[in-house]
Amino acid sequence: MSAFFSRPPFPVVDCDGHLDEMAILDWGERLPKQYHDLAPRWVTVGNKKVGFIEGKLNELRKEDVLGTGPTLTPIKRHPEWISREGEKDPQKRIPDMDYMGIDVSVIFGSRITINGIVMVEDPGLALAISQAYNDWVAKEFCAPYPDRLKAMACIPLQDGKAAAQEVKRAKKLGLVGAHIPGHFRLKPLHHPDFDVLWAACEEADMPVCVHGFNYMTDGHEMMDRYFTKHIFSNSHSIIEACTFFCAYGILARFPKLRVGFFEGSAGWAPWLADRFDEHWNVCPTQLPWQKVSPAEDMRSNQVFYSAQVSERSLPSVLKYIGEDLVGFNSDYSHWDSECPESVKKTWEREDLTFEQKRKVLGANAARFFKISVRAPVVA
Repeated sequence: MSAFFSRPPFPVVDCDGHLDEMAILDWGERLPKQYHDLAPRWVTVGNKKVGFIEGKLNELRKEDVLGTGPTLTPIKRHPEWISREGEKDPQKRIPDMDYMGIDVSVIFGSRITINGIVMVEDPGLALAISQAYNDWVAKEFCAPYPDRLKAMACIPLQDGKAAAQEVKRAKKLGLVGAHIPGHFRLKPLHHPDFDVLWAACEEADMPVCVHGFNYMTDGHEMMDRYFTKHIFSNSHSIIEACTFFCAYGILARFPKLRVGFFEGSAGWAPWLADRFDEHWNVCPTQLPWQKVSPAEDMRSNQVFYSAQVSERSLPSVLKYIGEDLVGFNSDYSHWDSECPESVKKTWEREDLTFEQKRKVLGANAARFFKISVRAPVVA
């Protein structure tokens, strides 16, 4: 199948697509026997499905997720492109990628690996869930198309040492990044407990990939509308994580470590860099571990940002942060994505040069993840 539009003549790498691990995996069968009854699954409560993990229902209340405002009735731009079968079946994923003009997809999970894993209290269970997912996504989902499907490893933050060991194992499985949230239940990423994890990622040459995660961001409880909760939840956690890495010395202590920030937009980056520079000019002694402004770390090759298709501020991000540090994400195939038009809309932008489009649509992500991409066959 070919793209539905005149696609770019260069390789396209989607740096953030998704799959639905809850719809595919029989978690109980894949976990050690002692965890079978605690495995993630759906249960029916009344007339609706509710997530169940570690012997308890999803801790998030309806008002935590949706707020108390009017019932959420989103405008679905392409309803047939929401929750595609390609989130469950690699054989269905490839035709969708071809249609959208995507050569390589870097894949994150969804319900468990983004939100669910953070709720688990038992470090042993968290590790078992992560290992089951990583084995499955590497050996079963990506294996039929290893040149085109590249997956993130789910890394549990309950135990830093166990997380470090899982990074090493995931690297051997062929996974291309260590997926973590922006904090662990308000425990910041610069906490010393996590240094062993950053050291392992640096040694394994595996980038840390911080993905925005919903409804566990500090401050969201003050907002009563999904409209505002959804805006702040992903981006706020991403901005905090960037601060932990760039201002609290993680990148300074681990100079070969790479870190990327996904699904929180990129327009915040110039603002944060400006704020860092402003404060560095007046109170640099607050950060004695920093030899340069944290903004310089933000603009270094250690850092990567994913941009939304619709970001009008993208030219400013490229100008003030760096043309080599930004990639595009399709968010395949979540309800608020712009699939199947994500590549098309980026390719047809009039405010980016050809070279900027080549970098944002593929070259930058290929460099950050250190993956090779074949030149596309363009009709």
